[in-house]
Amino acid sequence: RLVPGQARIRGSGAGMEPPPDAVLRRDGWYVYQPHTRPLDELRLTRSPYVADYDWCVDGRCEPLRAVMPTDGDVTLLRPCQGR
Repeated sequence: RLVPGQARIRGSGAGMEPPPDAVLRRDGWYVYQPHTRPLDELRLTRSPYVADYDWCVDGRCEPLRAVMPTDGDVTLLRPCQGR
């Protein structure tokens, strides 16, 4: 199952308001721990008109497109089986 470790939002807008426990860092990002149960899959809506998601592992982040291409629609992330 997928367990979110950290979420961050830069700025705000419709549907992107940071939760009350979010902390605003000096670099302009709101950082918080999502309060959600473990997930069987995560649906990411990706568009060529907005910045891509970041893929972060061991403190190193890169755009998700560097790990997997997008078709400009929904990308489903699922945990690996058999690990």
